Amino acid sequence: MPVAFEKQLPATVADIEHLGEMKDIFVRDVDGRRAEFIMPADTERPTWVVYDGAAYIGIVHVWRGDGQPVWRVQSTGESFRILDDAVRALRRPASWSEDRVQSVQWATNMLADNSLVVISIKTTDFEDALTMQIAAATASGTILLDEDIRFESADDPASTSMNGTGSVRAATESTLAQILPRLSKVLQGHTLVSYNSESDRRDLERELTRHFGSSDAAAGWLGQAWWEDAMQQYAIWRGLWSHKDQTYRNVPSHDFETAVAGCQSLLEKLKEMAAPPFHELYGSFGSSDVPEPVS
Repeated sequence: MPVAFEKQLPATVADIEHLGEMKDIFVRDVDGRRAEFIMPADTERPTWVVYDGAAYIGIVHVWRGDGQPVWRVQSTGESFRILDDAVRALRRPASWSEDRVQSVQWATNMLADNSLVVISIKTTDFEDALTMQIAAATASGTILLDEDIRFESADDPASTSMNGTGSVRAATESTLAQILPRLSKVLQGHTLVSYNSESDRRDLERELTRHFGSSDAAAGWLGQAWWEDAMQQYAIWRGLWSHKDQTYRNVPSHDFETAVAGCQSLLEKLKEMAAPPFHELYGSFGSSDVPEPVS
């Protein structure tokens, strides 16, 4: 295997103008494992053959497309803003196609579930949250719930720094006791899909425990719904394999200004996952029908 120069290929292509100045062989550490990029001798275009250790895993191009330049995986036609993600895509295990089919089926089943409610929760950045914003929506996007809940003094500055939620909404904040009947009606008896359900359920359980004065009562209330985590399924669907963790890498959620925006984003992800299978969108793996890279 060729010995790579100890020079990093840029993570993004925002500095694409510098690519022509770079050597034909590059190295990059991705998730604790070395990836080498070698430009074929018969091209001057920004195209690299990628090796993972001693194994050839694919080819990446810099592709301009209709927008900003991106890293494009030749075999699948996928485009990534970050080079590391293109490498993670090339490192997918052989089982990914089957794993992905299961995640597609999961999303399809969720959207077909008449009891589906997508839920998003935002809290202060402190373990003992002072403010919670909670939203819920149906599979069609109808907003069922959009509430700000205040737990402590409205004068506490921490309660207005809730992941982008400020004092504009403070005047409409309610107590948990005031909205609990409505919350019970919207959530209990339903399949709840959240992006990182472990975190959302933990936040809600903490405040229910504070309200009821009993962790058992809070657990009993939460047990009246069925929780599903979209983050893990979306990670499988994207197929960005982490060598370090030996699992599909979670895609972080955006820091949405409102919980309603979080619900809307989650619904978009579910619909994206349930769309036609990957090969129907991009063609068979290894297809040569791939647009030419940028010159």
